Amino acid sequence: MIIGVYGPIGAGKSTLCHYLAENYHYHYLSADQIAQTIMASKATMDFFAKHYPQVITEQSYDKTQLRQLLFINQNANEKIRDFLWPLVGNKIKEIITARQNQNIVIEAVAFKNLKIVLDYKIFITAPPEILFKRVKERNTTWTTEEINSLLAIQEELFTREKYDFKIINNTFEQELCNEIDQIMVKMGRK
Repeated sequence: MIIGVYGPIGAGKSTLCHYLAENYHYHYLSADQIAQTIMASKATMDFFAKHYPQVITEQSYDKTQLRQLLFINQNANEKIRDFLWPLVGNKIKEIITARQNQNIVIEAVAFKNLKIVLDYKIFITAPPEILFKRVKERNTTWTTEEINSLLAIQEELFTREKYDFKIINNTFEQELCNEIDQIMVKMGRK
């Protein structure tokens, strides 16, 4: 079974996925981690050098410039997403093929552009003020404008996604785990 978990930054995607990996023995894939590997490739560096040279440093990226580009500039965000997401989706498909007959949970901000066949999709979110607080606590250098812009961009992505289950994670981790267990029962897993 392949489960996709998506939602905004700060919603609890990683917590949910780690819980499934540890308690239900799912192999955990993070689209963000795969994207970071792809970001280091020559093809991706060439893409950024051509379209957004201001984010390129000698052998890497200026994270502040890249973050501002992704979080503040909607057009750049879409262009970068259109370039990266198919590459990330292809890598995830390779891993799924190599792990046939294994249960896999995939964490991503959204799935539509990854073009991955999933058995179930779980959308996890939280009220905006809780998302903002969680993001600010984790990313102390991010500005209020960057956080609000990123959350708005991500919210727009979710309007195009259909899900099988929705979790509003505004509580304690144990309550989230209980809700995950209930969903797994509905999926036929115990």
